[in-house]
Amino acid sequence: MLENKTIAAISTPLAAGGIGVIRVSGKDAFSISDKIFKGKKPISELSGGSLLYGKIYALSGEFIDEVVVSVFKSPKSYTGEDTVEFSCHGSPILLKKALRALLDAGASLAGKGEFTKRALLNGKLTLTEAEAVIDIINAESYLSASLAFSNRGGALFRRINGYISRLTDLAGEISAVIDFPDEDLTDIPKEEIISRLVSLNEEVSSLRSTFDKGEMIRRGIPITIAGRPNAGKSSVMNALSGTDKSIVTDIPGTTRDIIESHITIGDSVFIVSDTAGIRDTENAVEKIGVQKAKEAVDSAELVLLVLDGSVPPDKEELDLIKELKDKKTIAVINKSDCGIVSEYDKIKSEFSSYAIISAKTGEGIENLEKIITEASGIEGLDADKGIIANERQYDCITRAKLALEETATAAMSGASFDVLGLLVEEAISALTELTGEVASDKIIDNVFSRFCVGK
Repeated sequence: MLENKTIAAISTPLAAGGIGVIRVSGKDAFSISDKIFKGKKPISELSGGSLLYGKIYALSGEFIDEVVVSVFKSPKSYTGEDTVEFSCHGSPILLKKALRALLDAGASLAGKGEFTKRALLNGKLTLTEAEAVIDIINAESYLSASLAFSNRGGALFRRINGYISRLTDLAGEISAVIDFPDEDLTDIPKEEIISRLVSLNEEVSSLRSTFDKGEMIRRGIPITIAGRPNAGKSSVMNALSGTDKSIVTDIPGTTRDIIESHITIGDSVFIVSDTAGIRDTENAVEKIGVQKAKEAVDSAELVLLVLDGSVPPDKEELDLIKELKDKKTIAVINKSDCGIVSEYDKIKSEFSSYAIISAKTGEGIENLEKIITEASGIEGLDADKGIIANERQYDCITRAKLALEETATAAMSGASFDVLGLLVEEAISALTELTGEVASDKIIDNVFSRFCVGK
């Protein structure tokens, strides 16, 4: 239930900037705001969508700031309530004083995500759309923002609602057979039910599979740079990041630990790890680094195997090539500025992706970035169809998938229509929880605990 109070909060980061915004929402938003604002007109006399310049004062009469007021009247506002936004100068001190004046005038401090929560409860957003808001705010790349905007626009909700509609139709047909046994409805073939369940389960499984890829895009796609000492791994890291992230010297074994960097390539963020050169060594510290490098390679989504193309590969390097050619690996043949020896003509053909570069001069780096993007597989994700965006949604879609599989199995085993009806309802329940149609207060509170105050 919505609390009958008017809330206020600073909605922009509390740091020096050109503008800072304070949002006020609730039935008394206009009257409370009028207590601190002085302009050509009172805020309560303005029409929705109006802007007005004026000044704000503490209740004591102390001048605080010059502002522009934006007025939104219910239901045509973000929250669905009467809303006022004060665009102030971006001084944290002034913003805090202005917020204090609003609280003294009768507003309550908003909780985490309370404006968006009110939008949900007032029917302005679905739960999946509300969850997408925080993903937009936290997006670290254009692609992750694009995925979030797709869900914010209702793509996931529409997709799930389509599944619910089909299951509801099936549940209705099953219910009719149960409730009207003498009406000659028992001729619904179990084979047809199974076929519909299998088809729907395939679609649900396809949607469920978007979670891992979407999660990588949101958090950053992991890449491990591997290779022999002095192949140019650290130089490749620096070329991709555009900074001297890793130490580069002519001394083999300079890198002893994993050096990690978030690097933007195209529209995506990649978490790139530079590792120690893999070789046999008696140095105790370097040996630890080599072990860490091998572990990083084993767990990597994508490996950049950096090879010194100016000299023929030795036995250890050939072993490494053999080990990695069946893993998702891009062969990065470095030092093209020194000339690439003929042995690499055969080696590069053993990998599905390769790039010839000079990390020193930058030659081929742009092509390498393109190959990395293609090899990551992120281009195959269709954001317009909606994706599973978080653990809560993943849990719901997983329960729906299991219920569909159990229903199909039960139908194949000759289970009664009563049993099938109960199992279909389980799938519907999981999906309606995902959309928020039947979400509990606890679920909603957990969703909005991820939000910042002011949104």
